[in-house]
Amino acid sequence: MLRRLCLVAVFAAALPLGVARAQVIPDEFGFLEQWEILSEEVRLGQRKLTDLGLPLGYDTEVNKASEAGLFRVSVSPETAPAPFNEIHTWLIRIETPEGAPVRGAEVKFYGGMPLHNHGFPTDPKITGEVEPGTYAVEGIKFSMTGWWAMAMGITADEKSDKVSFNLLIEP
Repeated sequence: MLRRLCLVAVFAAALPLGVARAQVIPDEFGFLEQWEILSEEVRLGQRKLTDLGLPLGYDTEVNKASEAGLFRVSVSPETAPAPFNEIHTWLIRIETPEGAPVRGAEVKFYGGMPLHNHGFPTDPKITGEVEPGTYAVEGIKFSMTGWWAMAMGITADEKSDKVSFNLLIEP
């Protein structure tokens, strides 16, 4: 399994203490590599974008099956609509394919702007299970308009899978 550590914004180390730092992503599930390949394909003209800046064939569904179909996952801002350029919380709902909540999952959160090759300007963290099968991720900040991705690596009951979501952010 590819294990990389990517500091998504080098300048973050120079910020004074207490200032929001950029997300550091341990890439255990290969999301960064996928995003780097996609970015290069777009740069070389090998992959086209929609008028909204999303690669052709990508969806903006916020409720879907994980890649291997082991979980059903949905994401939503704690307060809708998601605020622009403000730190806020999102909720991740994880269920079995039959719809039962998945309790006690280990959830690793990744995200950023794949075409810009950077993560969030903050360091979002899963802060706990707020109700059965629902996990809070705090520290999300959409600092730019455009295509953002959220991705999760999920491990529960000795099963692991991953899922990613494409979000189009407007101010």
